[in-house]
Amino acid sequence: GSVEVTEADPAPWTELAASREPIRIRQVLSEIAARARPERGGAPPTASFPEAALLRRQCDRLLAWATAARPPGPRVLFLVIDGFPLTPDEQKDLATEGGEGVQERTAVLRETARLLAAYGWITIPLPLRETREALGSDPARPDSDLDRFRVDHQAGGKYNINVPHLLPFLKRSSPFRGEAAVTLQVAPDLAPLRALLDPSGGKLVGIEALLDPVIESLDGRWQVWFQASEPHEGRLRPVEVRLRDGTALRTRAWLRSSTPVDAAAARVRALLLGATGRPEGTLPVRIEAVRTEGDAIALRLTVAPFTDPVPVQPAPLRLSWAFAGDGTPVVRHQLLPGNPQPDLGWSTTLPLPAVPAGHRMAVAVDDLARERWSGIVLNLPK
Repeated sequence: GSVEVTEADPAPWTELAASREPIRIRQVLSEIAARARPERGGAPPTASFPEAALLRRQCDRLLAWATAARPPGPRVLFLVIDGFPLTPDEQKDLATEGGEGVQERTAVLRETARLLAAYGWITIPLPLRETREALGSDPARPDSDLDRFRVDHQAGGKYNINVPHLLPFLKRSSPFRGEAAVTLQVAPDLAPLRALLDPSGGKLVGIEALLDPVIESLDGRWQVWFQASEPHEGRLRPVEVRLRDGTALRTRAWLRSSTPVDAAAARVRALLLGATGRPEGTLPVRIEAVRTEGDAIALRLTVAPFTDPVPVQPAPLRLSWAFAGDGTPVVRHQLLPGNPQPDLGWSTTLPLPAVPAGHRMAVAVDDLARERWSGIVLNLPK
């Protein structure tokens, strides 16, 4: 498949557009590695401990990038990032599925993991670390739930599906059995990265010897298609995949119905962080802040006529907005009637309650039926 290379510091930019040329991919990655290589004798980087607001901004930028429109099909996110220590309460939150009273940073990590999974990403964090054991490890193919099922049923019987036999497992020589690999699963500062794994069926790769077997194991994954009869309501939904004998497979744990509310909120917050003044997205909508007769501020939305090549089920539009200010912006949402005839265009004016005059405001409109959106940052009139 194609490989896209994106770097963020802090806003993401594309180092390499989607490419299938191995030489060009190696060249770009080598250039990035050369820039990131510390100077000889320099002090090692200090450990980070991001506050909740900073972590939210980082994850919003990641989600705004990850939820952008892409061709359908499986996709893998190799996330080169290091972890950070958690408080005891945050570790407890990650170890449970409690919904009330969750620490803010824990909530951000959970939301990010669910949305990455819902948008089809298999997340593979890469906090690459040099260890003495890693230098002597020989790559080997890892086990998987599906491979184990194949081996258990290769003799035939009720559940025989006539899949080819596999090579014997290399359990003893597998780098996933080594001390360095096991340490990755318990290191406290990698707990935030481990939180991204289960929802997407990903794998933590913290030493170079584990990278090749993880990439090779992607070949053995199966893709399952199904069509649900649910409307485009913009929600996250948990999903579980089991074989006929009841064996649960490790796969994505979340799907989405059009654009979830949390994804729309992340986009709006990311718009405020960028504040370029240029519209983003593919929905042909013009968004303006105007004053009404009572001197209140309202939003005027004008969707230009466009052709819809594929008929879709009717669904509403979602308006999302937030104001710049101290701390994490609070994103508000409002559902509007859908546009069943896009070739005729559509326009409306909506009053906004409690608008702080003179502030910057990010606004986004989602067409839930077509999964198209557009957003912009406005300077409100004083």
